[in-house]
Order: sequence, then structure tokens, then C-alpha cells
Amino acid sequence: MKIIFVEPNLKIMSGHFFETTKSLVAYCVERQTNLQVGFVCNYSADEKILEYFPYIKPLYRMSCFERGKTDIAMDDIRKIITTFDLSEHDAIVFTTAHLREIRAVKKISKKSKIPKFVLQLHQYYPPLPDACMISDASINGKLENRYQKAMRGINQKKISIVVTPVALLATKIAKITGHRPKMFPVPFSAHTPFSNKKKNLFATNIGFFGDGRKEKGLLDFLRLVKIITKKYNNAKRYHFIVNVQNPRGFAKKETFEIGELLKDMGQDGSIEIIWGHLDTDEYHHQLYKCSLAILLHHPRHYSIRLSGIAVECGMMGVPVLVHKGTSMAKWVKEGRLFGAIMRSNRSSDIIRAITELGKATDSTKNKTKLNELSVQWTEEYSAKSYIDKYLLPLLSHE
Repeated sequence: MKIIFVEPNLKIMSGHFFETTKSLVAYCVERQTNLQVGFVCNYSADEKILEYFPYIKPLYRMSCFERGKTDIAMDDIRKIITTFDLSEHDAIVFTTAHLREIRAVKKISKKSKIPKFVLQLHQYYPPLPDACMISDASINGKLENRYQKAMRGINQKKISIVVTPVALLATKIAKITGHRPKMFPVPFSAHTPFSNKKKNLFATNIGFFGDGRKEKGLLDFLRLVKIITKKYNNAKRYHFIVNVQNPRGFAKKETFEIGELLKDMGQDGSIEIIWGHLDTDEYHHQLYKCSLAILLHHPRHYSIRLSGIAVECGMMGVPVLVHKGTSMAKWVKEGRLFGAIMRSNRSSDIIRAITELGKATDSTKNKTKLNELSVQWTEEYSAKSYIDKYLLPLLSHE
């Protein structure tokens, strides 16, 4: 059996698109069985990607949410089938996919001697010009129709739609389309284990990382930092690490506010601003040195969406502070992710939560718990788990 992994969004050596491919490549080399694998990235991948993965082929022209016709995706998939000489005994796995990929493989799968397809959806909503548009009834209605049309008549013997391990995402898609997708973890590369983590005795390092979309909570975090530094940080007890990556999805006045906040914070020694995408090693280094991560992901978006940063915090033993109503809050409540759930957005309540979480993390019992959870997250979100526990059983084994 041949399995070809396609990551449409892989262009640079940063983010979970890179992490997923990196972990899959490493495990497939280590596995050394009769399973043949190949890898495909975006046509626009930079030279560093092609150097890092010398056998990867840049055959896919559009990232998942890039504007373009389904016919282009179909042409690229046909080229992948031809390039790797695939048959009905083989499989193409889209590690990230959305509606265009579903439409494309549905049409291609009508022909005989076509490989099986596995497509993993990470989110229900495409990126919106303004994150608040998620509440627009008209937009939701149109999107429901697009899902229904894309999934209608799909050949489930040839095409498997899977989602990230967020039950509400699977339930929403099932309710709209009548097709309930299986839940797959997203493979991440191994990180420094929690057992080696050392506490910063001089300050509480509080981090914000990830893409700059509004629903990730960048503006909320910057507002919070401004309040904390003015009211509670006379002794410089708190040190903030803010990664700013292409802020978008904001109204014009919000974009202006972000600019003004960052301008003021650039003069504060207790705030470290990191601009742009971080390469994977630097990102892990910055996240790992955090005492905790504040994940102000908007509940309306993240009740049905996985947070890759939350997964990595789990793997690295970084406690999290999260909004109630998110998938991360559910993990915290179930004891699967170490952290606390914010009861309100009041700065005094958040400071109290930060203090309490810091004290809880210091206890021997909870350090043991963090270590145990770190091992569990690392195992479940590994390429080994993804391939051996989820993918191959779905494809009826090797």
C-alpha cells in the first residue's frame, strides 16, 4: 500500500502544517515496513521547506482557503495520482482540507481504479473578513448549504471525512450533512518533556502565541496586558511574551487599537514582543519558558475548533488559562489539560486565577499530574498514534 500525505497549506517552516509533516516524515522513516509513503506540499513552498524535506513534491497549487476553482484541485490530485503511480489499493491523505477538497475528490472518485481518500477538516468556518461575522444568519445558512452540497452523494467506501478531536465539530457536521466524521488527533513533533522543565524564580512568564486572527484573542490579550502592567505589575512580577503574527479579521478601529497598544508596550521592559512567524525551534523555546499560557480564544469559534497551542501546552507541561465554553475548557474540566477556566473577563479575576494557577502548579502532586498529562498528550498526538491507531485501521490495515 502507498499512502501519499498532502498538506495544501505547507509553505514555510512554521505552524502546525510544518509540525504535522515533520512528525509524519520522521515516523515513517523510523517505521521501516512495507508501507510506502510520499509527501506533497504547496506549489509555493519556500526553498527551506524543499531543502528540509528533500523528497517532498510541491504539486498542490492552492491552500485550503485560497480562492480558486475546484477544477484546479482536481487537476492537482490527478497529477499526484500519476506522479506516484497510485491505484485503488493506495490512499491519498489530506492532513488539512476543507470544502473544495471534498468537492474535488467526490468527482474524481466516480472513476474506477482511484485511490481511497482521507480528508481532515480542522475547522467548520473558513477565515472570515471580520470574526464577528460568525453570528450572521445569512452567512451560516449559505455555509450549511455548501456543506450539504459537498457531502451529498459522497462515496463513503472511497472517501473518509475526519475531523480534529472536538466532539462538537463532529456533531455539527453530522447534524447539517447527515454524515458523522471520525475524530483524528493532529500529529505534532516531539517536544522537550515536562520533567526537565525548570521554574522561573524571578517572574511569572505569561505567553500569547499563534496566528493573529481576531478569534485567537490577540486584542483581548493586549488589553489585558495593558491593565495588568498598570495596576498590578509594580514589582515586575509578571513578564509577558507576545507573538504578533499578521493581525486580521478585525474591524478598522480594532486594528488601529492594536497598533497603538503595541506602540506603547514597546517601551515596557516587562513585555517582550516577537514579530512575525517563528521557526519551529524558536517557537518551542519561547512557549516552553512560559509559566502559563493565556488562551483567549473566542468561545463561539473555539467551541467547535481545536487549539493547536493548547495541545502543545499539554505536551510541554505549560498550564493554560482559558475561556469557558471552548473545547480547551472542556479538557480542563475533564482533567485532560492542566489549567484553569476564566470565570469572567475582569482583570482582577484573571490576576486571581493566574496567582491560584501558579500556586497549584508548584505542588508536588500537580507537578506529577503535569508530567503524566505531558506523556499522554505526547503519545496521543504523535505520528505513531495517528498512523497506527487511527489511519491504518480506517484504511483496513496494511
